Amino acid sequence: MNCFVYLKQIQREGLEQEGRFLEYSDKNALMEALNLRDKFGGTVTAIAMGAEQGEKVLKEVYTYGVDRAVFVAYEEEKTVSITKAAMMLAQAIKKLDGYDIIVCGRQAIDGDGAHMAGLVSYYLELPFISEVKEVRDRKGEAVEVIKETEEESLVLHVQLPAVLLLNKEKIVPRYPKMQDIIKAYNGTYVVEKLDGNQLSEEIESFCPIEEVEHIVPKEERTKTMLWIQGKDEEEKGKNLLNYLRENKLLE
Repeated sequence: MNCFVYLKQIQREGLEQEGRFLEYSDKNALMEALNLRDKFGGTVTAIAMGAEQGEKVLKEVYTYGVDRAVFVAYEEEKTVSITKAAMMLAQAIKKLDGYDIIVCGRQAIDGDGAHMAGLVSYYLELPFISEVKEVRDRKGEAVEVIKETEEESLVLHVQLPAVLLLNKEKIVPRYPKMQDIIKAYNGTYVVEKLDGNQLSEEIESFCPIEEVEHIVPKEERTKTMLWIQGKDEEEKGKNLLNYLRENKLLE
């Protein structure tokens, strides 16, 4: 089973490129893809997008044992919307080919959107299953997955290739091996590169994107924290009620 994993890089606030790191839920998705390879055979390809300097972060995935790492690089000053990023990623995946499953983490901690997997599946015209807890079995050209909802768990049979959005947070971690760390950073393992600017031009040639409105969010209000005092829960409740009434927040 050949797995592609999309990984997002997060920028630590106040730091330059050295502050970039792989998003936590995406790293979980990477570990699960490696587990699927161990269980069903095949390969794992990790894909990331961003400015040229971000390629360094992608080397980390080689230390966990992936077979291939691909970086889609575009100009640093370019702002890419979630829609265009998904189109670029889908275009890159088409060029790479040879995949059975595309795995994404649940959502990134910066945007907290959880849109990428669904958009990529749309542009690739592939089945999409969200909130996947487990890929339980493979049967021919389909997989059996467990999808969790708020009320129940569902067992689904999904035709391959497909896009899966994982919601499996408790994954047994993999620890890098010393020989893989050395090979990842001494040039033995090479990160392949795709030209994101070229992909962007290809997308615009058959699906032009026009900005029709630019909305600037209103300035956020100053947030304050209030500690309600009281000797016990009952007194704290009464003090909270009085505070809300005094400030006309409650009638």
